[in-house]
Order: sequence, then structure tokens, then C-alpha cells
Amino acid sequence: MEEEASPPGLGCSKPHLEKLTLGITRILESSPGVTEVTIIEKPPAERHMISSWEQMKKQRLKEFKEFGRHSGSCL
Repeated sequence: MEEEASPPGLGCSKPHLEKLTLGITRILESSPGVTEVTIIEKPPAERHMISSWEQMKKQRLKEFKEFGRHSGSCL
């Protein structure tokens, strides 16, 4: 399993990331035909980017916003 180090300011630890992904990397790595599993951490989307997407698509991302607020935007 290859995991990249967290970029400065993201604040996610590997154990926390493992809990968020529900251990899917281990399951995928043991699956036939899977040769590499990589997790790339990215900074969370900024609020204005989400609002802009909502306006463009005419959709509301209420659950996504709530999850981001409660998880500390650690995705």
C-alpha cells in the first residue's frame, strides 16, 4: 500500500484516514488483478467553490457540507 504524506495544513493522520476509508485499501490490495492502491490527500474544497458548483448545477450539497463541518474537512 502506498500512502503519500499529508501536505502541510491538512492535519489528517494515517490511522484517521484508514478509518475514513473503512480499510478499503487493504481489501483492494488483496483483490486479484489489483496492482497498486494509492491514496492522495487533497485540501478540502473552499465554501465559495461549493456554492459556485451548487448554483451552476442547481443542486444543494447539504449532506456534504454537514459532513465536512463535522469531520473537520479531513478529506
